[in-house]
Amino acid sequence: IELLRTTHTAHMGLLSQVLSVRQRVFHSVQARSAHLLHTSPGPDRVLPADSWTTSDLAGVVKLRLERDGFGSRLPVSCYSAVTRTVERYPDTLAWVDHDRKWTYEQYFAEVTNSAKALIELGLEP
Repeated sequence: IELLRTTHTAHMGLLSQVLSVRQRVFHSVQARSAHLLHTSPGPDRVLPADSWTTSDLAGVVKLRLERDGFGSRLPVSCYSAVTRTVERYPDTLAWVDHDRKWTYEQYFAEVTNSAKALIELGLEP
């Protein structure tokens, strides 16, 4: 019984240390992620916001980031999500319209060409 008690105490001490390190790592990663979200250039940069809601078309809102689960993932823009998909699955079927089919790479090229043409015609955000 004494051996079990000693082993249990040692395991509880080790578990406490592991949880402490895990907590410090989590807070460190969370702080670095928050810094990167607000300072990195590009489409995935998160703008600082003071409100959870807005009715302003160009307004910004706070993001609800969670500690665990799906809400703990760093946010990405639609553009980044599509380009990642194109990089991972370029030859996978993405779109079918009647008798035409596009892979992700082909579809992205079509969308990019269309966007460039609209910009060339003077379309602004």
